[in-house]
Amino acid sequence: MYITINLMIDLNIHVEISPIHRQEFLQTAMDVVKKARNVKGCKHSQLQRDMENENKYEIETAWETKDNMIQYISSQSFGVLLGAMKFLSNSYNINLNEKTYAGGDEVISDIRNQFMK
Repeated sequence: MYITINLMIDLNIHVEISPIHRQEFLQTAMDVVKKARNVKGCKHSQLQRDMENENKYEIETAWETKDNMIQYISSQSFGVLLGAMKFLSNSYNINLNEKTYAGGDEVISDIRNQFMK
């Protein structure tokens, strides 16, 4: 019996925007998030606002492979986002994480059955 485990690369950007630049940043970020969804290997792309601080945002993307993510980071669209963050934000932080995802209950049962014998 084989267990399928998928590796994904998450790219998360946390940014705090100056209130006077919020609208300009949002226009840029929403455009970049939408474009990312059409890049090969993009599994997920979204922009979220912090509920307690309207100047804090997170851009979340998930990629099938490291090469897909590197292609995105090298794109003109991502370069525009970086420029916007550098000039419009108070601060930003970029995090890359490799995550492993597997199926649901059936995968757990399979693993337990294989190793609990």
